[in-house]
Amino acid sequence: AVQVAASQGNPCAEHPGPSAVFDGMTRPAGRRDQDLCLTHGQGVNANGSTPTPTPGTVRCWGDNASGDLGDGTTTRRLTPVHVTGIANATQITAGGWHTCALLTDRTVRCWGSNWPGELGDGTTTNRVTPVQVTGIANATQITAGSQHTCALLTDGTVRCWGSNWPGELGDGT
Repeated sequence: AVQVAASQGNPCAEHPGPSAVFDGMTRPAGRRDQDLCLTHGQGVNANGSTPTPTPGTVRCWGDNASGDLGDGTTTRRLTPVHVTGIANATQITAGGWHTCALLTDRTVRCWGSNWPGELGDGTTTNRVTPVQVTGIANATQITAGSQHTCALLTDGTVRCWGSNWPGELGDGT
């Protein structure tokens, strides 16, 4: 099945109304501030179909101002481009200006804006290609908020990183 993730914390299914089709994939019309990504992994996209050419790859398109398409640039893309270095994704998630992929080895890679550390690489440097999240080697699911990201681990615990305003990281601070 195909999974679609949309930036700004909005899944595609929440965007009813006119759409445009690029390379066989539906994008909500009039959403220039939104980036969309899809992978041949879990779930389905807004129209229930449209697999990517190769299972495990990720393709993204949209504004790309922070490098959140993962193609090594900050160039706006109207058609899908492959995310550099991702060939074994099982799940994707998109935050406000960043995107992350869960890989088959249970590690997580993220790219895009990193102002408060939502990429999890120990820096606040924006990344135009995927970087490995530090200290995550056993994730089963991932989710992203506007400026934070969380992973459910195999032991049932949750780890979060990035912005903690107002308390999204769940660490009591």
